[in-house]
Amino acid sequence: MKNKLLGMAALSLLLSAFVFLPLAPVWADSVDEKIKSLEQELTRLKGEQMELKKEATAAVAQLPTFSLRPRSGVTIAAADRSWAVTMFMQFQMHMYNFIDGNDRRGLTTGDLFNRRSRPGWTLCVMDCLYEWHQTWDIDTGDIGNNQNNGLYMNFSKINPWLPDILVADEESVTSYNQVARSSTSSAQLELASDLLTDSGVSNLSRRTIEFGWLDKPVGPGSVTFAVAYRVGAGITENVATDTDRKEFVAILGVRPFVRTKNKWLERTRLGISTTLNRVDSRSAVQGDRLRIRTDERIGRLTLLDANNVGDGKHHNIQGGLEWGVGPYLIRGEAGYSKYHSGQVGAASSAVSDVRGSYWRIGNEFFLWSPKGLLTGGAYQPGTVQLGWGFQRAWANCGKFKECDPDQADFNNIRLLKRELDLWYYWNAFSRIGVIWNWWDADNTPRNLQDAVGCVDNANRSVGKGCDWHSINIALQVYF
Repeated sequence: MKNKLLGMAALSLLLSAFVFLPLAPVWADSVDEKIKSLEQELTRLKGEQMELKKEATAAVAQLPTFSLRPRSGVTIAAADRSWAVTMFMQFQMHMYNFIDGNDRRGLTTGDLFNRRSRPGWTLCVMDCLYEWHQTWDIDTGDIGNNQNNGLYMNFSKINPWLPDILVADEESVTSYNQVARSSTSSAQLELASDLLTDSGVSNLSRRTIEFGWLDKPVGPGSVTFAVAYRVGAGITENVATDTDRKEFVAILGVRPFVRTKNKWLERTRLGISTTLNRVDSRSAVQGDRLRIRTDERIGRLTLLDANNVGDGKHHNIQGGLEWGVGPYLIRGEAGYSKYHSGQVGAASSAVSDVRGSYWRIGNEFFLWSPKGLLTGGAYQPGTVQLGWGFQRAWANCGKFKECDPDQADFNNIRLLKRELDLWYYWNAFSRIGVIWNWWDADNTPRNLQDAVGCVDNANRSVGKGCDWHSINIALQVYF
């Protein structure tokens, strides 16, 4: 019985083999086709995935970029650099403290002044081939005072030796002598030319057409040369009347070793500028021609004011030299201005041949930073900076007397300023400082002698010399 059952099982296996063996190749072919189909579908899906990734990458690349540079503002730029917008803000708050002054005459202590609030923006198009600048200086809180407005055409991007052209009513490269302190990082607060204010070359707003070749490489250094045509002296708030005023400015600046790697020479800079124009007394905008005054905004004192200088030529020349190595920088500046006034009919002048000059030496040190003694920089948090400067301004009314504000019987004024500054940068955008000024004047106008505290009301005398002090605190923030 057992053998019979085994025989039947063997027979069943044999019959199954005869049935299924012919079907095995067909089943194998079906599996291979399915696998091949799945592989093709996977390849297709991978291709679509790569295309989607490429499209996403391209879309991201076309999005505008955002960047923030310390003291330069926030820039939003197209990926292809076809346009860019930069927005920035300068803010300065000063507390003025006149140690010897008379607060009834404006020389107060603990007086806060919004020294500068200047929001602005720049629009660049075609990779900044064209730039439009607009800035508001709202020291007084009047946001309607459009201080600067200009169009730059940077043709040097087309060819390095083509000039850049400025058509504007704003500060420009010809405003300074190429050796001037930065408003954002220098230790000294003001320029020496701020003491001798010359309306013919005022550094405030102006209408100008300017051609400039800026920082062109020449040998181991670079050269800047610019010429400008402006409306002449006597413009106040951009008012023009029935006059024929013309002003021409030229500037030459050289950084003779800037392209070398010599640390003792590469920061050397020198420059010179000249301004030529004619004073036209037909203008209803007489204004101030040449003034000697202090540069503090609260308690500002005018020691000499020579306005209505008559018709005639005016020329101004300024120059400077700067050198630095490591944490130290020294800068020297000088300037001379003269009005060759004449007598023209009814527009005769009460003063003639008004002239003045100034010079300044400024020193700057980066004393300390978290990296150690004599290290740091204007953009490095934790930096301590020291500055020391000496300035002298002088003016003379020429052939006539009594051009000072107090109508005293002299025509010559000299003003000295010694300045000591200490700054602390707590981040790349902000710094706080203490500024000590020691002023000294000869022939001090009588109405200022008791204001600065050198005499009382009963002892004012003509030609008296006076000296006084101020200790001011400054906060500066730049975005």
